[in-house]
Amino acid sequence: MDGQLTILPLDYYPCESTDGFQDNIDDITSLQFKEIGVRCSCNKKVYYNKYTFNAQHVKSQKHQDYLKALVDNKPNLVKTLIEQQKTIKTLKIQLGSSEQRITQSLQKLKAVSEKNDALNSELTELKIQLADRDEYIKNMEENLCTETVMLTAEAKQYQEKTSKTEAILKQLMALYDYEID
Repeated sequence: MDGQLTILPLDYYPCESTDGFQDNIDDITSLQFKEIGVRCSCNKKVYYNKYTFNAQHVKSQKHQDYLKALVDNKPNLVKTLIEQQKTIKTLKIQLGSSEQRITQSLQKLKAVSEKNDALNSELTELKIQLADRDEYIKNMEENLCTETVMLTAEAKQYQEKTSKTEAILKQLMALYDYEID
């Protein structure tokens, strides 16, 4: 995956002195040895125990020959150091750029999340309003049905009263000798 960081073991270099190069691992802790390891340049092997490194490897003939060769290759070491410093600078720039992109992405994600929450809240409110309207319509339909039944019954009663009234009027008119159409 591009842009992924990995923890590399520490690179060990002996200290320069007036007598050449000397081994000194006092500034590297046992915890650093155990967690990430230390790689010696003489054989590129990674060591995970400070005491094994100091007691066995540093005293080995290969490592001693490496110290002697460093005196002869000192100019190359400076060149390598400069190249590694440039690499570190480039990696720091890439890391800063990656962190900036991550921060921007997190801000966008937060904005989208807030908008989503607002839309969900609005949707909930609209569902409540819709449920209230549905209940209102249902009540109105029930009331309309009840009123229709009542009006139908009243209309029937009115018709019956009208029929009875007409029948009584016809009898009265017939009783007083009025003509009925």
